[in-house]
Amino acid sequence: MLGVVLSLLAFALLAGAVATGETAGWDAALSNTIHGCRSLSLDRLMVESTYLGSWPVILAGGVVATACLLATKRRSEALAVVASLVVNDSVISVIKTLVARSRPNQLEAILPAAGASFPSGHTFSAWALFGLLALLAWRTRLPPLVKLAPVALGSLLIVAVGFSRIYVGAHWPTDVIGSCLLGFCWLAVVDMALTLVGGRMSVQPISPRYEVGVWALGIGCWIAFVVMLAFLVPTAVRTPALA
Repeated sequence: MLGVVLSLLAFALLAGAVATGETAGWDAALSNTIHGCRSLSLDRLMVESTYLGSWPVILAGGVVATACLLATKRRSEALAVVASLVVNDSVISVIKTLVARSRPNQLEAILPAAGASFPSGHTFSAWALFGLLALLAWRTRLPPLVKLAPVALGSLLIVAVGFSRIYVGAHWPTDVIGSCLLGFCWLAVVDMALTLVGGRMSVQPISPRYEVGVWALGIGCWIAFVVMLAFLVPTAVRTPALA
């Protein structure tokens, strides 16, 4: 509960500072520093990183994760994934409308974006899916060293998506920081809710081999979808909110 309160308080203070323009100088300085590191190879890497936080990728991942959780009779966790997808879109849209912050100069952006800037929708989407799946993995009874792998991967994907949004010129640094505060708050809420309901609602024990097989198949399907979309659809179309 303390984590939820502190993260919400920090977000409220940051949103107020953003709305009054108090962070403008710091945002511009850090953005210029990051943009000064641009290169052709980094440009491509950052474009693909920001793609991982786009709505088609997140939605597909959420559908696959929900199906895998239902197939392994982890119903409360499946509900958490669905709720995360709903919160992801609705909460960010409301906050963007309220704060109504302008984006950086889109004439200098690698991937120009439309709409309000604060907070970063892609970054919060990464928290809502990759962060949530890392949390669910951490809540299992697997050995701690085994659980570190999905947690590390989820953290890496969140950092990659968040940093890429600044790099491509779609967001200010505080947009990404705000989404990280919201993302942490959301995961804390989910963790408390799952603890209250017992984390799982399994009807019968699931074979570890069956569970691994279900997740291997699901992750394989999601990766195939992401790769196919990356090859078949132009970058601007693959990334919603682009001008």
